[in-house]
Amino acid sequence: MRIRLPFAFGFLLILLAASSAGLLPHSSLPQAPVSAQPYIPKQSDKVLHFVTFFALTATFYFIFDTARKRLLHLTLVVCTLVLGIGSEVAQGLLPNDREFDAWDVLTNVVGSLCALGLAATYHKRNLERRRRAKYSALTGEGIEGDDEDVELGQTSGPGVAGNEEGLGQETGVVEVSRSKTEAVEEELDNWDENQPDDWDDDDENTTTGAKMTPATSSADSSEELRRKEKVAVD
Repeated sequence: MRIRLPFAFGFLLILLAASSAGLLPHSSLPQAPVSAQPYIPKQSDKVLHFVTFFALTATFYFIFDTARKRLLHLTLVVCTLVLGIGSEVAQGLLPNDREFDAWDVLTNVVGSLCALGLAATYHKRNLERRRRAKYSALTGEGIEGDDEDVELGQTSGPGVAGNEEGLGQETGVVEVSRSKTEAVEEELDNWDENQPDDWDDDDENTTTGAKMTPATSSADSSEELRRKEKVAVD
Protein backbone atom coordinates (compact mmCIF):
# COMPACT_ATOMS: atom_id res chain seq x y z
CA MET A 1 0.00 0.00 0.00
CA ARG A 2 1.55 3.25 -1.17
CA ILE A 3 1.07 6.60 0.62
CA ARG A 4 0.64 9.79 -1.41
CA LEU A 5 2.65 12.38 0.51
CA PRO A 6 1.04 15.57 -0.96
CA PHE A 7 -2.42 14.46 0.19
CA ALA A 8 -1.02 13.39 3.58
CA PHE A 9 0.58 16.80 4.19
CA GLY A 10 -2.57 18.58 3.04
CA PHE A 11 -4.72 16.51 5.39
CA LEU A 12 -2.43 17.23 8.36
CA LEU A 13 -2.47 20.98 7.66
CA ILE A 14 -6.27 21.11 7.41
CA LEU A 15 -6.62 18.95 10.52
CA LEU A 16 -4.26 21.19 12.50
CA ALA A 17 -6.13 24.34 11.47
CA ALA A 18 -9.54 22.77 12.16
CA SER A 19 -8.54 21.45 15.59
CA SER A 20 -7.08 24.83 16.57
CA ALA A 21 -10.27 26.65 15.56
CA GLY A 22 -12.61 24.05 17.05
CA LEU A 23 -11.05 23.13 20.38
CA LEU A 24 -9.47 26.39 21.57
CA PRO A 25 -11.54 28.76 23.75
CA HIS A 26 -13.45 31.57 22.04
CA SER A 27 -11.39 34.19 23.85
CA SER A 28 -8.14 33.00 22.23
CA LEU A 29 -9.53 33.17 18.68
CA PRO A 30 -9.64 36.33 16.55
CA GLN A 31 -13.03 38.03 16.61
CA ALA A 32 -14.85 39.91 13.88
CA PRO A 33 -15.10 43.69 14.22
CA VAL A 34 -17.96 44.89 16.40
CA SER A 35 -19.42 46.94 13.56
CA ALA A 36 -19.60 43.86 11.29
CA GLN A 37 -21.05 41.43 13.84
CA PRO A 38 -24.72 42.43 13.30
CA TYR A 39 -24.41 41.52 9.59
CA ILE A 40 -22.96 38.05 10.22
CA PRO A 41 -25.64 35.29 10.33
CA LYS A 42 -25.82 33.36 13.58
CA GLN A 43 -25.44 29.99 11.83
CA SER A 44 -22.59 31.03 9.54
CA ASP A 45 -20.23 28.64 11.32
CA LYS A 46 -22.19 25.73 9.82
CA VAL A 47 -20.81 26.61 6.37
CA LEU A 48 -17.30 26.52 7.82
CA HIS A 49 -18.00 23.09 9.36
CA PHE A 50 -19.26 21.75 6.03
CA VAL A 51 -16.29 23.05 4.02
CA THR A 52 -13.76 21.87 6.61
CA PHE A 53 -14.99 18.28 6.76
CA PHE A 54 -15.48 18.17 3.00
CA ALA A 55 -11.80 19.06 2.56
CA LEU A 56 -10.67 16.68 5.32
CA THR A 57 -12.52 13.72 3.82
CA ALA A 58 -11.47 14.45 0.23
CA THR A 59 -7.78 14.69 1.11
CA PHE A 60 -7.82 11.68 3.45
CA TYR A 61 -9.47 9.45 0.83
CA PHE A 62 -6.57 9.87 -1.62
CA ILE A 63 -3.75 9.40 0.92
CA PHE A 64 -3.64 5.60 0.63
CA ASP A 65 -3.29 3.85 -2.72
CA THR A 66 -5.24 0.65 -2.09
CA ALA A 67 -8.53 -1.10 -2.93
CA ARG A 68 -11.64 1.06 -3.29
CA LYS A 69 -13.79 -0.79 -0.76
CA ARG A 70 -11.05 -0.60 1.87
CA LEU A 71 -10.71 3.15 1.29
CA LEU A 72 -14.46 3.65 1.68
CA HIS A 73 -14.57 1.89 5.05
CA LEU A 74 -11.40 3.56 6.36
CA THR A 75 -12.48 7.07 5.36
CA LEU A 76 -15.98 6.57 6.74
CA VAL A 77 -14.65 5.49 10.14
CA VAL A 78 -11.84 8.05 10.48
CA CYS A 79 -13.36 11.20 8.97
CA THR A 80 -17.12 10.79 9.33
CA LEU A 81 -17.38 8.99 12.67
CA VAL A 82 -14.20 9.77 14.63
CA LEU A 83 -13.56 13.33 13.45
CA GLY A 84 -17.09 14.42 12.54
CA ILE A 85 -18.79 13.19 15.71
CA GLY A 86 -15.85 12.76 18.10
CA SER A 87 -14.67 16.35 17.69
CA GLU A 88 -18.01 17.72 18.89
CA VAL A 89 -18.06 15.30 21.83
CA ALA A 90 -14.55 16.42 22.82
CA GLN A 91 -15.66 20.02 22.43
CA GLY A 92 -18.37 19.52 25.04
CA LEU A 93 -16.09 17.68 27.47
CA LEU A 94 -13.15 20.10 27.44
CA PRO A 95 -13.27 23.26 29.60
CA ASN A 96 -12.97 25.68 26.68
CA ASP A 97 -16.25 27.65 26.97
CA ARG A 98 -17.78 25.55 24.17
CA GLU A 99 -20.89 23.38 24.16
CA PHE A 100 -21.96 20.29 22.26
CA ASP A 101 -24.06 21.25 19.23
CA ALA A 102 -26.05 18.57 17.39
CA TRP A 103 -26.38 20.81 14.32
CA ASP A 104 -22.60 21.01 14.07
CA VAL A 105 -22.45 17.21 14.15
CA LEU A 106 -25.02 16.99 11.36
CA THR A 107 -23.13 19.53 9.24
CA ASN A 108 -19.86 17.67 9.77
CA VAL A 109 -21.39 14.34 8.73
CA VAL A 110 -23.13 15.80 5.66
CA GLY A 111 -19.95 17.50 4.45
CA SER A 112 -17.91 14.34 4.99
CA LEU A 113 -20.43 12.12 3.19
CA CYS A 114 -20.65 14.48 0.21
CA ALA A 115 -16.87 14.43 -0.20
CA LEU A 116 -16.76 10.66 0.26
CA GLY A 117 -19.41 10.12 -2.42
CA LEU A 118 -17.66 12.34 -4.97
CA ALA A 119 -14.22 10.86 -4.26
CA ALA A 120 -15.49 7.27 -4.46
CA THR A 121 -17.29 7.96 -7.75
CA TYR A 122 -14.20 9.53 -9.28
CA HIS A 123 -12.03 6.66 -8.02
CA LYS A 124 -14.40 4.06 -9.47
CA ARG A 125 -14.46 5.65 -12.92
CA ASN A 126 -10.68 5.98 -12.88
CA LEU A 127 -10.29 2.30 -11.98
CA GLU A 128 -12.67 1.29 -14.77
CA ARG A 129 -10.66 3.21 -17.36
CA ARG A 130 -7.35 1.77 -16.14
CA ARG A 131 -8.73 -1.75 -16.04
CA ARG A 132 -10.12 -1.50 -19.58
CA ALA A 133 -6.83 -0.05 -20.79
CA LYS A 134 -4.98 -3.07 -19.36
CA TYR A 135 -7.27 -5.59 -21.02
CA SER A 136 -7.32 -3.68 -24.30
CA ALA A 137 -3.53 -3.99 -24.43
CA LEU A 138 -3.95 -7.79 -24.64
CA THR A 139 -6.57 -7.73 -27.41
CA GLY A 140 -5.03 -4.89 -29.42
CA GLU A 141 -8.08 -2.66 -29.03
CA GLY A 142 -8.24 0.84 -27.61
CA ILE A 143 -4.95 2.02 -29.16
CA GLU A 144 -4.12 5.68 -28.70
CA GLY A 145 -5.04 7.85 -31.65
CA ASP A 146 -8.52 6.43 -32.14
CA ASP A 147 -11.54 8.64 -31.72
CA GLU A 148 -13.15 6.19 -29.31
CA ASP A 149 -13.76 7.00 -25.65
CA VAL A 150 -14.35 3.94 -23.50
CA GLU A 151 -15.70 6.02 -20.62
CA LEU A 152 -18.41 7.49 -22.85
CA GLY A 153 -19.24 4.13 -24.42
CA GLN A 154 -17.91 5.07 -27.86
CA THR A 155 -16.53 1.70 -29.03
CA SER A 156 -16.59 0.00 -32.41
CA GLY A 157 -15.36 -3.47 -31.44
CA PRO A 158 -17.30 -6.71 -32.02
CA GLY A 159 -20.32 -7.34 -29.86
CA VAL A 160 -21.10 -3.67 -29.36
CA ALA A 161 -24.42 -2.20 -30.30
CA GLY A 162 -24.31 -0.06 -33.43
CA ASN A 163 -26.64 1.34 -36.04
CA GLU A 164 -26.47 0.05 -39.61
CA GLU A 165 -27.51 2.34 -42.43
CA GLY A 166 -30.57 1.24 -44.40
CA LEU A 167 -31.69 -1.46 -41.95
CA GLY A 168 -33.09 0.74 -39.19
CA GLN A 169 -32.20 -1.75 -36.47
CA GLU A 170 -29.42 -2.49 -33.99
CA THR A 171 -27.23 -5.53 -34.43
CA GLY A 172 -24.70 -7.19 -32.18
CA VAL A 173 -26.51 -6.26 -28.96
CA VAL A 174 -25.33 -8.45 -26.10
CA GLU A 175 -27.44 -8.61 -22.96
CA VAL A 176 -25.57 -8.90 -19.66
CA SER A 177 -27.32 -10.57 -16.75
CA ARG A 178 -27.64 -8.88 -13.38
CA SER A 179 -25.48 -11.50 -11.65
CA LYS A 180 -22.59 -10.94 -14.07
CA THR A 181 -22.85 -7.18 -13.63
CA GLU A 182 -22.78 -7.50 -9.85
CA ALA A 183 -19.78 -9.83 -10.07
CA VAL A 184 -17.88 -7.28 -12.16
CA GLU A 185 -18.81 -4.50 -9.72
CA GLU A 186 -17.57 -6.56 -6.76
CA GLU A 187 -14.34 -7.46 -8.54
CA LEU A 188 -13.78 -3.79 -9.38
CA ASP A 189 -14.28 -2.74 -5.75
CA ASN A 190 -11.71 -5.27 -4.54
CA TRP A 191 -9.25 -4.75 -7.41
CA ASP A 192 -5.88 -3.32 -6.39
CA GLU A 193 -4.14 -1.58 -9.30
CA ASN A 194 -0.74 -2.06 -7.62
CA GLN A 195 -1.03 -5.86 -7.49
CA PRO A 196 0.94 -7.53 -10.33
CA ASP A 197 -1.14 -9.45 -12.85
CA ASP A 198 -0.56 -13.16 -13.43
CA TRP A 199 -0.98 -13.06 -17.20
CA ASP A 200 2.72 -13.84 -17.81
CA ASP A 201 2.57 -16.90 -15.55
CA ASP A 202 -0.45 -18.24 -17.42
CA ASP A 203 1.31 -17.76 -20.75
CA GLU A 204 4.38 -19.63 -19.48
CA ASN A 205 2.30 -22.55 -18.23
CA THR A 206 0.42 -22.74 -21.52
CA THR A 207 3.64 -22.68 -23.54
CA THR A 208 5.33 -25.31 -21.34
CA GLY A 209 2.36 -27.69 -21.38
CA ALA A 210 1.89 -27.54 -25.14
CA LYS A 211 3.36 -30.41 -27.17
CA MET A 212 5.19 -29.55 -30.37
CA THR A 213 4.81 -32.03 -33.28
CA PRO A 214 7.74 -31.88 -35.72
CA ALA A 215 6.75 -31.42 -39.32
CA THR A 216 7.77 -34.06 -41.91
CA SER A 217 10.07 -32.77 -44.61
CA SER A 218 9.18 -32.99 -48.29
CA ALA A 219 12.32 -35.04 -49.02
CA ASP A 220 11.27 -37.82 -46.63
CA SER A 221 7.81 -37.91 -48.21
CA SER A 222 9.16 -38.30 -51.75
CA GLU A 223 11.58 -41.08 -50.68
CA GLU A 224 8.76 -43.02 -49.03
CA LEU A 225 6.68 -42.69 -52.21
CA ARG A 226 9.51 -44.16 -54.34
CA ARG A 227 9.78 -47.17 -52.05
CA LYS A 228 6.09 -47.91 -52.36
CA GLU A 229 6.25 -47.70 -56.19
CA LYS A 230 9.25 -50.08 -56.29
CA VAL A 231 7.47 -52.66 -54.15
CA ALA A 232 4.41 -52.46 -56.40
CA VAL A 233 6.51 -53.09 -59.55
CA ASP A 234 8.26 -56.14 -58.03
